[in-house]
Amino acid sequence: MKILALISILLVLAYIIYCTAKSKEIPDSISDTAYIGSPKAFTGALCLTAVTLFPVLLEEATEGSKWLAFLSIVGILMAGLTPNYKTQDGLIHYTGGILAGISS
Repeated sequence: MKILALISILLVLAYIIYCTAKSKEIPDSISDTAYIGSPKAFTGALCLTAVTLFPVLLEEATEGSKWLAFLSIVGILMAGLTPNYKTQDGLIHYTGGILAGISS
């Protein structure tokens, strides 16, 4: 499981570094990287991060808090699957971000 956690961290870190290098400045948020890179890259990076992180969260969570791990991953996926948050997808994107933040 430690390998999956490391893969998850390296994946999102590599994506952020790529977007930072491309824009030559630090993005205001991870969501902004969807407009710096491409929406497909944003979706791929967040969804792959969520998929590799989910088993780790389930293993580390107590029996009574596994539902929080699930909600956290659902939130990441909601945000990742709606990269164009400056459009009508913003409500889903922001809801996913809030859900991931609160449940993590």
